[in-house]
Amino acid sequence: MRVFSLPFFLKTKCYQASGFTLIELVITMLLLIVVTTIAIPSYTSFYNTTQDKIASERLLQALQIARNEAMLRGVTVTLCKSRDHVSCSGNWEDGQIIFTTTAPQKENILTMVDGIKQKGVLHWQSSLHREYVAFFPSGTTRGEDGTFWFCRSHESKASWAVVVNQAGRARLAADVKRYAC
Repeated sequence: MRVFSLPFFLKTKCYQASGFTLIELVITMLLLIVVTTIAIPSYTSFYNTTQDKIASERLLQALQIARNEAMLRGVTVTLCKSRDHVSCSGNWEDGQIIFTTTAPQKENILTMVDGIKQKGVLHWQSSLHREYVAFFPSGTTRGEDGTFWFCRSHESKASWAVVVNQAGRARLAADVKRYAC
């Protein structure tokens, strides 16, 4: 007598049920919600701090470029606020242009600086109350000190500040909380 066996694909096996129970899914979701609730404020703070650093470094670099170009070219170079990157207009947070001579013209614009991505206001106050920063060929300003400071929306104190002295040197301010918004 001959015994025949079934082909492998017809053989039945006992499978153990696999998957998650409802309680396991609910506990996992609760843990995910708790971790997310804790992480989001930290991420927001990290994001704002990083954006502040980027914006302040960009402005500091624009001031240094304007000063260096004035010394390199032997002409007065001006940094002013510019919404359209062609004329001195708008607000400081809209962007800036760096140009030679007394009025920006397309052929005199050396570089354009993008605006700040964060919501807020970039202030500029100088000792001579000018709406621009001009550097002489010696690298000095027009005898004025000034400060840029940035205030995020709904904040009462500045997030960062850049100080420009009469010698034309720009630096990040150490005590930014003294600048009111």
